[in-house]
Amino acid sequence: MVKEKNSVGLSREFIIHPGETIAEILEDRDMTQRELAVRTGVTEKHISTVINGQKNISAAFARKLEYALGIETSFWMNLQANYDQELIEFEDVNNISDEEIGVLKKLKEVINVWVSYGWLDAGANPAAMVLDLRGILESVICWIHLKFLMLLHSVPSIKITMWIHMCYLHGRKCARCLLKI
Repeated sequence: MVKEKNSVGLSREFIIHPGETIAEILEDRDMTQRELAVRTGVTEKHISTVINGQKNISAAFARKLEYALGIETSFWMNLQANYDQELIEFEDVNNISDEEIGVLKKLKEVINVWVSYGWLDAGANPAAMVLDLRGILESVICWIHLKFLMLLHSVPSIKITMWIHMCYLHGRKCARCLLKI
């Protein structure tokens, strides 16, 4: 199946790589990439690739930035984690096809019931509604798998925990398929 272009309108341009923050700090301090490379003990090329968003900030590099710039390691790690999370959310939203949004009309009665239960937000935009439906379907698939295990087998809790995680990962794929029915 060919994926149709998403019409949600989110822009990748608004997701700022942590390297841009490094570039701003260097500019504010009148520091060159070469000087930062010397202070951190990494190559200029490494500094350049991070600043240009081609490489992420590792824990080791974050520590070196703390020593070189006086900005805590946790700041850099949080900045990188937030960037990564925003990328994941952007990908999720932009993997929603117009076809999936069109399915919302077919599921209007189901959606109204789920809104009445408080499982869905009636005022959500279509993309958010699709993401919420995916989450519900992921939970349902996981619950079905868990019940199946519990009915057929006496399963230790660690195996159930592992199974739930597998269901979650599998459910993300299946939920997208189910939404297209």
